[in-house]
Amino acid sequence: MLDTPAHAVGAELASSPPAQTAEEIPGRVPYAVGWQCPGFGILEIVSDDYIRLIPADKNWQPTPEAAASAEAYVAGLFSGPGDDVWEVTSTFYDQVTLIDAGGLTALITCPLCGTDITEWCFGLLAEYRERIGTKNGTFPCCGKTLPLDTLQYDAPVGFSRFEVCAMNPFRAGQWELGSEELAHVADLLGHPVIQIIART
Repeated sequence: MLDTPAHAVGAELASSPPAQTAEEIPGRVPYAVGWQCPGFGILEIVSDDYIRLIPADKNWQPTPEAAASAEAYVAGLFSGPGDDVWEVTSTFYDQVTLIDAGGLTALITCPLCGTDITEWCFGLLAEYRERIGTKNGTFPCCGKTLPLDTLQYDAPVGFSRFEVCAMNPFRAGQWELGSEELAHVADLLGHPVIQIIART
């Protein structure tokens, strides 16, 4: 699951005006909202949003040079007037890793019978964390043993050994990457990519 880095809130925010709601901020992910704490005037962020780009082949990795080019391109997509992104990073993983949707995932089902096995799966996630994509499990609903990367999530997730991640991206209009932008990332990396949206 996503580990959200800590961000200090500077004293200069004490005089900031009340924050807008997500509905008032064009291009902002819904529910990524902030408010001022009564009596303090400090802006508090209640969620972080992520665009996570991964190769279509879960075992494929780009060259470091291609990864750096894709990272720079994604950062540039949020560099226009009024745009913003907290950070864009590229990460290589030693093994196939769950690229999850964070708090957007509310339901996980069996790929064979469709039974809701969310509670059981959350227990496995707590045990295996990102390594869940490398494990097998005997499903409690039908007793079948299957790779755990076949679980069905209600929010798109993926499994990968590499990702480019944009944290709290903001731009007017469509905030997620469009098809042409995804195609350009794929060209830079040298492999088709999948976009995962996450919230923590």
